Amino acid sequence: MTPQPPEPESRTARLILGGIFVLLVAGAMIGGFYAGRRPDLRLLPAAADQTLGNFALVDQLGRPLTEADVKGRVLVVSFVFTACSATCLQVSHHMARIQEAVSGANDVRLVSISVDPKGDTPAALKDFGTKFKADAGKWMFLTGEPVAVHGLLRKSFLQVDESGQYNPMPGGYVDADRIAIVDREGRVRGFVRGTRSECVDQVMAAVNAIRAGGR
Repeated sequence: MTPQPPEPESRTARLILGGIFVLLVAGAMIGGFYAGRRPDLRLLPAAADQTLGNFALVDQLGRPLTEADVKGRVLVVSFVFTACSATCLQVSHHMARIQEAVSGANDVRLVSISVDPKGDTPAALKDFGTKFKADAGKWMFLTGEPVAVHGLLRKSFLQVDESGQYNPMPGGYVDADRIAIVDREGRVRGFVRGTRSECVDQVMAAVNAIRAGGR
C-alpha cells in the first residue's frame, strides 16, 4: 500500500512546534549566558569586630569632622592620595558614579581618606575632588595630622605591608583599592574592589540593603 503524504495541516503544525522548540532552546542558552555574566554582589568580608574608630580630621574645605558628624549615616569609604596616577583615579571615578546613584539619599555619605596626609592638604584634596565633581556636602575628602589619619586607617580599614617589600602606596597599605561600606552603627559591613566595573552595583546593593533594614 503506497503511504499517503502528510496532510498540509499536519506538516505546518510540525514546523510550528519545531520552531517553538528551537526558540525555547535558544532562549535558555541566551539566558544562561547572561546569568553567568551577572555581577557577584557579595562583599569581601570584614573582620567581625571591624568598626569605625574615633577620629578628628578635616575635610577638603578645612572643616573639622569627627565620628559624631557621620553617626547614624551609611558611609561609603575609599582611600586616596592626590599624587596617584592610576588606581585611585579609577576608584574615584567609580565613587563619582556612586555619588550620582545616592544623590537623593540624605542618610548616605561618601568619604575618601588620604593615605598621604603629609602631602594631601585640604586644598589639594579639594582640587582632586573637583576632577570628579565631588559635592562637598555629600562626598568628603579627609586629611589631618598623620598620627590621626594613620591611626584611623589602621584601626578601622586597612592593613600594612610589614614584609619590608616595595609598596608604592603611601603608608605601606595593602588593598587600598578597596571601597568599604559602613552601617549606621559604625560597623564595617565589608569591602568591594573599587577598580572593578561591578563595584558600583555591589556598593549600591549593600547600601540599599542597609537602608532597608537588612543585614
